[in-house]
Amino acid sequence: MAYSIEQLKNVIGENDGLALGNLFRVILPAQEQARNLDLLCRSTNMPGRSILTNERLIGVTKHTVAYGYEKPNVTMVFTVLNRPFVRTFFEEWMNLVVDNKTYQLGYYNEYTRNVNIQQLAKLHTPEEFTKKSSPADPKATTSAGKSDVSKEYKVVYNCLLEDAYPVSMTGPSYSDQPDQLVEISVDFVYKNWREVKTSTEGVVANSARVGQQNALSNSAPPALPGGGG
Repeated sequence: MAYSIEQLKNVIGENDGLALGNLFRVILPAQEQARNLDLLCRSTNMPGRSILTNERLIGVTKHTVAYGYEKPNVTMVFTVLNRPFVRTFFEEWMNLVVDNKTYQLGYYNEYTRNVNIQQLAKLHTPEEFTKKSSPADPKATTSAGKSDVSKEYKVVYNCLLEDAYPVSMTGPSYSDQPDQLVEISVDFVYKNWREVKTSTEGVVANSARVGQQNALSNSAPPALPGGGG
């Protein structure tokens, strides 16, 4: 049967609207500039899962049976500033895995940390559905006395990457193009992923190799306006 546009609108309305790709937040292992790193993440992806299968012949019937699963890497892209703390942070983290000077391999529990990727949504109030033009800017709108750019958000899906760590860092790349932003791309592997109802889970750094691990010691993640985190 054919579905009407009203049915589609009802489904969207009953489920708090459409998800927007630019409403997300990452929570990296907290350090002195953790909030800045989180803010500078330009893009990422939620992890997926692929079931591994084999074909099995039972009598004359062929069955496809599962024997495991694999997890693709998660990639995050960060804007680079003139102070190189973004790249330095990931260099130090990767040095915990394989030291760049001594080539010493780290212990798994020394360099793995939990990482959160969150899908966000705007917090709507009944007043927000009645928008009025701003006297200062007729093209701008205000909702319940607040500008659209200052809306509060809530976490609608919180994905925890368990025991994650970076395995590759690409960039930055440079060219003679004017006003081109510099970015780095970081690939993460992880033991597993799962949905959690809170964003405050973390791992405390091991006491060994203190100098580098202090950069990864966890503190409370940055809070979202409205208490959604």
